[in-house]
Formats: sequence, structure tokens, C-alpha cells
Amino acid sequence: MTQFRMRNLEESIVYEDCDMIVINKPAGMAVQSARFGQMDLESAVKNYLSEKNSAGLQGIPYLGIVHRLDQPVEGLVIFGKTKRAARDLSRQITDGTLEKYYLAVAETDHVPGEGMLEDYLVKDGRENRSRVVERSEKNAKRGILHYRLIEQRGLRALVEIRLLTGRHHQIRVQMAHAGMPLAGDPKYNAGAENETLALCAYKLRFTHPATGKKMSFQIPEEDLERYYKEAKAE
Repeated sequence: MTQFRMRNLEESIVYEDCDMIVINKPAGMAVQSARFGQMDLESAVKNYLSEKNSAGLQGIPYLGIVHRLDQPVEGLVIFGKTKRAARDLSRQITDGTLEKYYLAVAETDHVPGEGMLEDYLVKDGRENRSRVVERSEKNAKRGILHYRLIEQRGLRALVEIRLLTGRHHQIRVQMAHAGMPLAGDPKYNAGAENETLALCAYKLRFTHPATGKKMSFQIPEEDLERYYKEAKAE
């Protein structure tokens, strides 16, 4: 995705106040990109805020990245609009009080009802991949997630995942290692068809960084309909 017009961004805003903004990121768009000329979500949100604030007369607005999603993954992303808010939201990520839930379609004919996956992962920056390794391996980092089967249909299963740590490609590599590779993920699923990665960050729960109010956001059910359709493929 090389273009993301203002109108599209406004349609993707799930919530906004003076402290933070929650965006439903489209699949294919990077949260942050080092590539010249490629529009990323951070830049799009900054452009939106600059235009909103008297056509940018107040300078480039502050925007703090709290967490990221892989480029092919769609779903909810929070940005802090103040340093204090970004710092508090980042703390919630670190201590696990900011809850992140995903929907995924796994290509398997059997997913145990629910369970925990705990592995040690190493990132290969040159290949842009991660792999499961022994705990003793250099640079290994622990990855933990909880999965729950929602629906099993034929060779595909719709699964809810709560991510408990934030490692590179964590869901994709751990699910594949457990024999539940994701549909549309050629990097970790050798049998993947040419389709969109079936992974969506669909729900967030956290405490408002300024008011302390409990916040919960979920992508509308109709936007998730294709995941149910994919899970029903025979």
C-alpha cells in the first residue's frame, strides 16, 4: 500500500481524545517505515493531526508509538498524543495490563480447545524471520500466548489469541511451530495459498492513561465476517 488518503484515515479512527488515538490499521500498511516515499500509519496520523490543528500552523504534532503490528496484519493500534500518555500506555504493555486479542484462521483439522504456548524465540534480521529455539540459545526471548478455539470447520479453524508478550512475528511462528500455521502466511506456512494473512488484532482492553477509566475497543463484527467465512472452508 503506497497511498492512504485523509478520508480513509478518518474512516479508520476508532476512538480519539486529547491523550490518545486508536486506529484500525489496514493490512499491508506498516505502522512505521524507513522506506523513503512509502506512506506508513505513523506518518498518516501525523498528517491528519497537523491538518486538524490549523493546517499544521502549530508544528509537527507529537505522536508516540505504543505498539506495532506486522505490515500484513490488520487491526487496532494505539498511539499516544502526549508523552505522558504514551509512557503510561507503554507501561501497560510491559506489565501486561493492556490486553491484546487477535483472531486467526489456522490451517489444521484439529485445534485443542484452548491452551498456552510458551517458546523461546530468536529473530533473524537478515531474513526477517523468527524461529523457535532452546532457552539457552544466545538472544533467545520468551514468547507466551493463549489460544482458544472458536470454530473448527474442515481443514481450517477460527482461533482467538491473547498475546502475552510482544516478540517479532510471535503469533505466526508459535502457531506454526505448534502445528497450527496461519492461512495466507507463506513465511511460516509452506502450504499457504496466495491470500491475505488471516490474522487480525481485533480487540484491546486497557486503562485510560489520564482518567484511569477502563477502556475496551473491538473491530465491528461485520468487518470480521471474512474470518468466519475462511474458517468454514472445507
